[in-house]
Amino acid sequence: MYIGKCSQRVGREILRHVEALLDTKGTALPPPGDTVTWLREVAEPRLREKFVAAGLIEGRLLEHTVATLGGFADAYVQSRTDLRPSTFRQLSQAKDLLIEYFGATRDMASITKGERQEFRRWLERVQAPRSKRPRSANTVRRLCGRCKQLFAAAMDKEVIARNPFAGMPDMQVKGNRSRHFMMNAELDEQVLAAMPDAKWRLIFAFARYGGFRMPSEINRLTWDHIKWDKGVMIVPTPKTERDPDQSQKEVPIFEKLWPHLEAMRRDPAADPVFVVAHPRNEKGEITNLSQQFHRHLKRAGIKAWPKLFQNLRSTRQTEVAAVFDEALACRWLGNSPMVFRKHYLQVSPDVIERATGRTRNVRDEREDGEGGQSARMPDQPSPPHNGPLGEKLGDAHAGARQREQAGRNPAGAFSTGNTAPCHNPPRCAPPSETLKVPERGLEPPPSYLDKNLNLARLPIPPLGRVDP
Repeated sequence: MYIGKCSQRVGREILRHVEALLDTKGTALPPPGDTVTWLREVAEPRLREKFVAAGLIEGRLLEHTVATLGGFADAYVQSRTDLRPSTFRQLSQAKDLLIEYFGATRDMASITKGERQEFRRWLERVQAPRSKRPRSANTVRRLCGRCKQLFAAAMDKEVIARNPFAGMPDMQVKGNRSRHFMMNAELDEQVLAAMPDAKWRLIFAFARYGGFRMPSEINRLTWDHIKWDKGVMIVPTPKTERDPDQSQKEVPIFEKLWPHLEAMRRDPAADPVFVVAHPRNEKGEITNLSQQFHRHLKRAGIKAWPKLFQNLRSTRQTEVAAVFDEALACRWLGNSPMVFRKHYLQVSPDVIERATGRTRNVRDEREDGEGGQSARMPDQPSPPHNGPLGEKLGDAHAGARQREQAGRNPAGAFSTGNTAPCHNPPRCAPPSETLKVPERGLEPPPSYLDKNLNLARLPIPPLGRVDP
């Protein structure tokens, strides 16, 4: 087959597509998507006719079927029944906005990268229907990411040859510290007093003292998940359930959460199965939780803070990480250290006071305590003090303190013989002149001293020699 005069580069490109057509000829497999696009949009008509005459392609392959945005997007979104409700809502919202801007009959293949930028600027400028204000930067990023997902699905189905949203910068959701809000004990008491019954006080306690994702982590929580004898809750986590190792998490029944959980168990209106007996939709999911919580706050004259439930969770994880450590906080609340630092970590007023020297260091207070006893940090995870969990956690905390003290004072390195062993070397180590240091120092002699070497040639002074 003679293709006519062309450059070497064009000849290699034609040869690549011809080989692709030969590979699929006589099989049930369709030609690669880029080859079909090349035949329809790039190749000259006379070249296509030669391909048909040679039997490489069929004439119907050259018929270009227009994939409308509305038709494909509606079918794709409805097919994603595997998505979580929040993800499905985001994808549906992105689809509706694409259709509103480009039109339902727009050919998906005709949308360009320049138009995607105009679409993004339109998202940033136009007010959201519910809030009646422009969308936040993170909302725009998330919507553009869903648009990219939709066009990527069209590429997988070989409906289009390129994704106009591919390579779009700044689509990753970022932490927005301007919307952080740190709760405090006084506000906690006001909110609890504003809640109308034991159920709503428990809902607030789950978010504020348990650090739950709301409402997803209370949807499936049943009384069987509450292990009273161990003082823990086995909480199903829908957000991470695709990973079998992260389908649930074990959370302590924190001290401030315990009385609200106990009150709900004894409440006559308690559900025999679910811990939170709240209206649910046809899928069994709790709905309209934020709106009702907002109404309770407004009725009590309490100004609602940004991101109602997420800031309760953020405050709790910051507190737990400060009292225990970051690893335990992430394990109990069910996220990663990177996500915690990026989206949840806040700076409390107590930390600022300690940094400026207005209060004693928390570690000093915990070590010294009152009356010679170790001071317990507020709201450590424990049940009533005489319960079995109190003994277990008390033993665990005592063991942790002993290991911490042993790590600070290994083998009594700072003990002088005349005083009790020191548990805080930086503050109570004896003066240096009272310590007996071996003549050859604290480290063992190097291995090269066992060999017949001339120490004068080494780049260090010989043993026993000290330069003035």
